[in-house]
Amino acid sequence: MGSAAADVSITDNRIQGQATTSQPIRWSPAEVHVGAYASRDLRLPDEPLARKRAGLWHNEERNNAIAAITRAFLRGDLAELWPFGLLLGRQYTPTNIPFLRSTWLAIAVEVPEHARVLSTLLPEFAIGQAHVSHPTPWSPRTILTLAAMAEFETFMPTVLINAVGGRYALSLPWYDHRTQDNPGAIIELEDEFDEQARQETTTRLHQYGTRRWPVFTRSGLTIDPATIPIRSRTRKSAYQRRVDRWRADSEGAE
Repeated sequence: MGSAAADVSITDNRIQGQATTSQPIRWSPAEVHVGAYASRDLRLPDEPLARKRAGLWHNEERNNAIAAITRAFLRGDLAELWPFGLLLGRQYTPTNIPFLRSTWLAIAVEVPEHARVLSTLLPEFAIGQAHVSHPTPWSPRTILTLAAMAEFETFMPTVLINAVGGRYALSLPWYDHRTQDNPGAIIELEDEFDEQARQETTTRLHQYGTRRWPVFTRSGLTIDPATIPIRSRTRKSAYQRRVDRWRADSEGAE
């Protein structure tokens, strides 16, 4: 099996990885784009489950924003994304955003309860749950729980909207396995309904940067992976070791 070292460089505000093999693979980790939505300050209970129900799963303003962003991507309507602070700037046009008119869009949720709420706003989307009959990962429009996503060997929709919230970024080693011919985008939400939500959003977005994924907000490139130190090989996370195995397998198959 062949091996390759990936050289990472910043070009035009995008991460590009070049694998030094006889037939180079140009890695293109997903971009993270953060959507902002109008939210009232909420007085949430301290109990974690009750807090998630009120702040995330049944937050009407948040769920309406998720549905509107989803429909905008399905229609490929750039102007409909601007009110959420998504894809702003002159460098973005309807013709140069490969993931804009997505043919494979998925929404990640933590639990079936949230999936059912979103399905009332997006009835054309199927719901996927773990350990039950659910759509294949290639279903073009799916709301999937985290447990269902974990059952798939690979899962790389063109656009993945993270409706989970909280302090942790989605664990998606497959997205580091994308190439420039198969780009993708993670859509995050800027939760600001209370101070804890704001802190969790900041922590979540920083985690994407440590994975070498650029994070874009309404202000532009907000987290530049080039400014975040790369861990030494002896200190690589389990996540990064999984990514390395994916890449080595692909490069060895070339």
